Amino acid sequence: SPLLDLWQKHKDDLPSFNLALHAEGYWPPTAKLIKEMSRYLKERRVPFFLVVEPDTLIPDFKERYPYQPIHDKLHALKGENLVVVDTLEPLAKRIPNPKDMWVQHDDGHKNAEANGIMARVTAEAIMARMKGGHL
Repeated sequence: SPLLDLWQKHKDDLPSFNLALHAEGYWPPTAKLIKEMSRYLKERRVPFFLVVEPDTLIPDFKERYPYQPIHDKLHALKGENLVVVDTLEPLAKRIPNPKDMWVQHDDGHKNAEANGIMARVTAEAIMARMKGGHL
């Protein structure tokens, strides 16, 4: 399969694999589906919140953060009914070292503090939408 071939090509470099998934052959169908979900929800008067969270299996969130192009593509989908909530900046500001977000030293899943920050940022976006009378 094309996806398996892509994985074989990039299996030793996870960032390059993830970036390839958001390149020409793969990204347009995904973007189209996200827009279709947004239209479907809009018809039902339900806002679509797309929460973007950073990968923590990376060295840092500054000059060596490889996924900013993916965040940018997701931000480009923002629309009247599609709210993009990017948690990268709030997380990086509070916990600058990605490994400090890990559940434990050998588990890169986000810990309670990181999840709490993402939850607050998401809740603030929802509340802001409600204040504007759009929810």
